[in-house]
Parts: sequence; structure tokens; C-alpha cells
Amino acid sequence: MQKWLLNKDKEMDVRLGMTASILDDIFNDANLPTHYGPLCLQIQTALEALLNEVRGS
Repeated sequence: MQKWLLNKDKEMDVRLGMTASILDDIFNDANLPTHYGPLCLQIQTALEALLNEVRGS
């Protein structure tokens, strides 16, 4: 995820979108311990809020 978030060659909305997509893949991984699910959802919510903020400006 850091690779996408810190990639200054891409626009911020692309970086946030790709990070959210990768996080979604992690969340849907059957091997992910269940106690990490809520954390993934919290991060996903924060990423979506940031994406909406970036798109609104």
C-alpha cells in the first residue's frame, strides 16, 4: 500500500483508489485473521472520505 500512497507520479485520487482496491483484496482474503476485519473497514472508510475530499476540491 505504501507503494501506491507515496507514488507522487500519480494523482492523489488514483493513489487513494488503488490503495482502497488493494485493501479490499486484503479484506476479502480468506487467510486474514478475523480480528483484522474491523480495522480494514475503518481504514477503508477513511480512504473513501479522503477520496471524496480530493474529488470535491
